[in-house]
Amino acid sequence: SDSNIVLVGMTMNTGNGGYDVLLIKTDSLGNELWTKTFGGFDWDFGYSVAETSDKGYIIGGETYSFGAGNNDIYVIKTTKDGDSLWTRTYGGIQGESCYRIRETNFGNLILCGYTESYGAGKKDSYVIHASPIGDTIWTKTVGGIEDDEAYDIINTIDSEYVYVGYSRSYGNGGKDYSIYKIQNDASVEWNVDYSWVEEGDDELNSIKEFSDGSFALAGTTNSLGMG
Repeated sequence: SDSNIVLVGMTMNTGNGGYDVLLIKTDSLGNELWTKTFGGFDWDFGYSVAETSDKGYIIGGETYSFGAGNNDIYVIKTTKDGDSLWTRTYGGIQGESCYRIRETNFGNLILCGYTESYGAGKKDSYVIHASPIGDTIWTKTVGGIEDDEAYDIINTIDSEYVYVGYSRSYGNGGKDYSIYKIQNDASVEWNVDYSWVEEGDDELNSIKEFSDGSFALAGTTNSLGMG
């Protein structure tokens, strides 16, 4: 909102060891204003960052340094200057990761990724709705006997949620595009799984809603196109 830029990722150059979450703020021309790192002795990654209504930032990623075991979802809330206010981990004894985190229309948090600790087996798409301080309100797993992951999620005009990703459990085989509409009680309102070619790999990585309620979707395919 201040016309500057905030970026998140990971670094091995500074921090506590292994990879650490890297948060950088620049001016509108890309000149660095400040840099922060977060993490422990092991590997920690930042995959998504969003500005919150208090002008601070919320970071989503994964951590091998903290949590219940293996890799867990790692959420960090910071001030506008990048100083940590609180951190949370979510997950079980297997693997979890967060690919996208956003603030909802009412100031809560919504994040998506995958879980191997809960659900039907292997990787399942994982959605967590949390309070402004990270307390879990509800969780949702979606998937079958193969891998399913959610890469992006939005809070829609009607204050529900749509996530996109891929499914190997449903469709023609390989990865197929997945879109799921999730209601505020965590139930699935509708879903669409696109598939064109058996064993082709197709996934959706990003979604944007327009003022008329329609969506733009972006991803990758090896089922269609030039090869």
